[in-house]
Amino acid sequence: MRRLTNLCLGLLVTATLPISAGAQTRPIELGIDGAVTWTRSGLLPEGDRTWRTSVDMPAANFRIGFLTADRRWSVEPNFAFHRFSAGEADISQLPVDLGLLYHFAIATARDPGKPQPYLRPFLGFERTSFEAEGDADASDSRARFGVGLGVKLPMIDRLSARLEARYIHTSEADAISTADGFALGFGLSFFTR
Repeated sequence: MRRLTNLCLGLLVTATLPISAGAQTRPIELGIDGAVTWTRSGLLPEGDRTWRTSVDMPAANFRIGFLTADRRWSVEPNFAFHRFSAGEADISQLPVDLGLLYHFAIATARDPGKPQPYLRPFLGFERTSFEAEGDADASDSRARFGVGLGVKLPMIDRLSARLEARYIHTSEADAISTADGFALGFGLSFFTR
């Protein structure tokens, strides 16, 4: 699993360094999102595979998007931290993803308030740690991938609302079964240019 973690971090660095070198001429998107997530997983100690609902407000994740000069494509690293309790166990999760956004429409100087629908496939990894009374603590990493479909809604100059529906699949690890989930995200994006 360490190889997977190193591979994902290497991809993240490789993808963002060349883009950030041209950041003087290309806009950067900084964002924060809240979310409502429905997950089905064997993550709980009892092995319960029922759906779990979580509401993460005001922030489910943080993201930074490096847009191309024409604003059609964007590379977007994204990270989050979640902590919750289930029975006698405390569970912490640190997901890190790298997304590639394709904007179906882009706002222009002629039409700055134009909604911008997009498609966002992503891949990454998730580090999960368990702390339970009377049991040994454990942690594991696993791969994640998914796809989101959303829209950016310009509000004022350099500020947009962002809405996204996404599917997330997380692979199996030694102590954790696979997980599937759906999320509705809502947030704000600030553009540097």
